[in-house]
Amino acid sequence: MQRSRSGRSVRQEYLEINLGRFAREVIYGARLIQLLKRDDAEIYRAERREDTSWDLFVFLPDRLQQIFDIELEILCVATPWHELEPRIANRIRDTVALNPRVDENFVIVVSYDPNAEKMLRKRGDVAVLVLSGEELAQGGYDERGFANLMASGLAAIDHFDVTVPVSTPGSFFGRARDLEEVRTRLSRGQHVGVFGLRKAGKTSLLNRVGELMRQEARPVIRVDLNQTINNDRLFRTLTVQGLATRARESEVRMPKIRVLGQALQALDEANVTALWLEDINNLVDAIGRDVILVVDEIDTITPTTGPSSTQDPFAMIDAMAQLRGLIQAREADGKRGIAVLSAGVDPSIFEKPSWEGRNNPLYLFSSLKYLQPFDREELAGMVRALGKRSGLRFDAHTLIDQLFHEYGGHPLLTRQACSWVHQHRTSRAIPYHVTGVEIQAALDARGPNTPRSHLADVLSSFEDWFADEATLVRFQLSEKPEGQHFVAEAIAHNPEALVHAIAYGLLTEQYAPRMAGLRKLAA
Repeated sequence: MQRSRSGRSVRQEYLEINLGRFAREVIYGARLIQLLKRDDAEIYRAERREDTSWDLFVFLPDRLQQIFDIELEILCVATPWHELEPRIANRIRDTVALNPRVDENFVIVVSYDPNAEKMLRKRGDVAVLVLSGEELAQGGYDERGFANLMASGLAAIDHFDVTVPVSTPGSFFGRARDLEEVRTRLSRGQHVGVFGLRKAGKTSLLNRVGELMRQEARPVIRVDLNQTINNDRLFRTLTVQGLATRARESEVRMPKIRVLGQALQALDEANVTALWLEDINNLVDAIGRDVILVVDEIDTITPTTGPSSTQDPFAMIDAMAQLRGLIQAREADGKRGIAVLSAGVDPSIFEKPSWEGRNNPLYLFSSLKYLQPFDREELAGMVRALGKRSGLRFDAHTLIDQLFHEYGGHPLLTRQACSWVHQHRTSRAIPYHVTGVEIQAALDARGPNTPRSHLADVLSSFEDWFADEATLVRFQLSEKPEGQHFVAEAIAHNPEALVHAIAYGLLTEQYAPRMAGLRKLAA
């Protein structure tokens, strides 16, 4: 280690110079340094950003490392602004993701913005302790101390309680093999349909794949068919708008667009059905790269199951068929392509050759990817990471076994059980060591909005989409000899009689229930 004439390392001298500057430039700077030092936390690095904010990298002493299960550096972002912009959340995400020495689950932010905590915690990437710059400067945190502030910050937020698809990297867990498989297929120009149980993480997977593709400079556009149910004109328009937006972002020479105005707004007078393919063709040529079109809730356009708000239940099918024709024509001409990444519950949109005597133009259009529940290791990683952010410890392997046995790795159901434990914890002490008794109480809880009720919703959703298979699943769950015999005969007659129940993780390949909780529902 290089040392100066004073005997201190160059790093130490550089750190002291930067901390001195931090204390002089930032009103609360000296107070923050004192707050950390009083609990023996060591500032290891201090870096000033061009925007006048600071990044401090903090090491906890051994006793706090054991309490909070944090052995790496903690990022502390000190800002001078009275309004915290969303870009700071992206910066935190990137700093944590790109620096292996920094803990990925806990961050400190100091801000004058009273809405900072709400904005940062909404992202859900990490547990965030937000300190008020004004209160810090006035000594408002002196009596509580840094360790107590950390403990209260962790205990206050239930990071398991997420009911919407995740859209940020820090909130996405597991699925490494699924991600790689889907990305590989798309990179080869294949279309991919991701199908799985309700709330199994399909949309979250689409979000993550899209983000990774964007990082590779692949243009990605997204259309949620829930927003365009039986409105084929809107679907066509949104697809063109998405491509036009990517083209402008790429700063390419924009072609003439027939269905949109100069501000990329929809033109009511435009014959969208006749013109949209020409616009798509010209825009993909202008972009000059293969494009990913992400279409969520693809099964809502299935004529026999989708909503019927128009007189033509095949209108959306026809729009997708037009798009398929364009894609195939471009492939034949050796031009840049469009790969479609879709998701839903029912894959019949790509599996059935016809509906009520009418040919299905999307038959075999897309390769299928069935989204299984998490394996045990993926589940353990998610539970322990979110537990750490919420001040809960799931140390014992038996706790993970208990959750995996009950829900078979279903991510949302597992999160909801852990959320129930967080809400009913008997103490706010940190660390809070979760017990098997508490897990079992969550699994046994009755009533609305309990893990058991959400499991029932998953089974009910499967019944809505796959009624015949669901009947066999219920017979299999009952364990009655006559039911078992009926299932065996059905499988002998049709080996694929339970294909979706197995692919979606309700049953194992040996037809045993993968989720023990399902047996309780059947009983």
